[in-house]
Amino acid sequence: MIHADAAAAQLCKTRGNEWYKVGRYKEAVEYYTKAIILDSADATYYGNRAAAYFMQGQYHKCLADCQASIKLEPSNIKFFLRKARCHMKVSQFAEAEQDLEAVKKLTQSSDDPSQWAPE
Repeated sequence: MIHADAAAAQLCKTRGNEWYKVGRYKEAVEYYTKAIILDSADATYYGNRAAAYFMQGQYHKCLADCQASIKLEPSNIKFFLRKARCHMKVSQFAEAEQDLEAVKKLTQSSDDPSQWAPE
């Protein structure tokens, strides 16, 4: 990926965040999707789009994006927490429990407080 694509992706993420903050989740999804097209290796874009899907009640799309974000950044606790919440919404309690077990393991092994900081 060239540098211009990374900058454009970051701008799309910022726009998506602006839409998300005012509850315009459909527009947020559109901008996060543009960011993913420009830079598919950034887990945050998938994670943010998952959050917007969650707010729209599109739980299966949320789960897919949670999985993509975890694949790219398997130590990010936020992604597992969002995935667990989503599994609970679709009554997949055993899967939610697995996600929470992953969170437990990550919190026991992580000394990095930035895991809890907003993105």
